[in-house]
Amino acid sequence: MAKNYVYFMQNPANGHIKIGQSTHPDKRKKQVQRDVGARLKILATLEDVPLERVLHERFDKYRLYGEWFRPAPELVKFIEANEGRADKWAIQKAAKEAIEEVKGMDEAEWQIAIMAFVFGAAFFFAILYGVMHLCLDTLWALLDMIAMPTRANVTGFMEQFFWVFVVVTVPLALKIMVVQIRRWDAEARDTPDA
Repeated sequence: MAKNYVYFMQNPANGHIKIGQSTHPDKRKKQVQRDVGARLKILATLEDVPLERVLHERFDKYRLYGEWFRPAPELVKFIEANEGRADKWAIQKAAKEAIEEVKGMDEAEWQIAIMAFVFGAAFFFAILYGVMHLCLDTLWALLDMIAMPTRANVTGFMEQFFWVFVVVTVPLALKIMVVQIRRWDAEARDTPDA
């Protein structure tokens, strides 16, 4: 699978900067040069960052038309700060900063997000503890059945195995349902109203 890049391309004749996305920025540069009729320069590229729309929103006040922007100091500073970044952590940090500036979560939203994380983590560890306990009980039932294959030991193992099966398959089925519902929701949002 080809990597995707967000690129910053400048027309030196008028200084305008294009923020776009391509799997091959150099090839895209040649296409745009033919369309514009001028030699262009790629100022910077960011690898594997689905950031184009966020950057368009962030610098919308400098938009000339389409994907072309005025070379405002804020935009030039952002490009210079991200030029030559190779490590994913730095790129993700820049992306996060850009997204936070666009979204601007207030204090109450941060508190809700933190509480959701804490409760989610507590719930996760409670479930993990329960699953571990269930698996150990199943293992002990299996060992009892192997040591003394009586009807009670076989039945005990089968009951434990059933609950392990339920604990594994029900969350998986719920996850599949959630993914499908999100897919339907996304398709409904993309479909224009009649």
